[in-house]
Amino acid sequence: PTSKHIQNAHLVANKEKLQKAKPFLKKIPLFQFLSTNQINSIAYSMASLKYSPDAVIFKEGDDANSFYIVTEESEDFYQEQIAITVEVGESFGENSFKKAEVRVGTAVAGHSGVKLLSIGR
Repeated sequence: PTSKHIQNAHLVANKEKLQKAKPFLKKIPLFQFLSTNQINSIAYSMASLKYSPDAVIFKEGDDANSFYIVTEESEDFYQEQIAITVEVGESFGENSFKKAEVRVGTAVAGHSGVKLLSIGR
């Protein structure tokens, strides 16, 4: 493929990423005060992740370096042996926006796996 084809493929991928992430970001209270341009910037920076059923996303005590939004299925968050289910459209990992924070619980993909959008520090 030519560099123009590659460039067009990147534009399509970025547009798809923006279209997928933007509706989720607008519903998260943390981002509701941001402008459209700011939301677009964050959306372009997000990674799409897929975890297998029951896979560990992070463990209690790990560095808090990423924020997540559940886009498909669900994920369970365990803190002191108490399970909290995070559903589609909900977020977790807000501690990643603070410097030198660690995870206060363990996040595990649900029994059907989970798809997430993620942005690192």
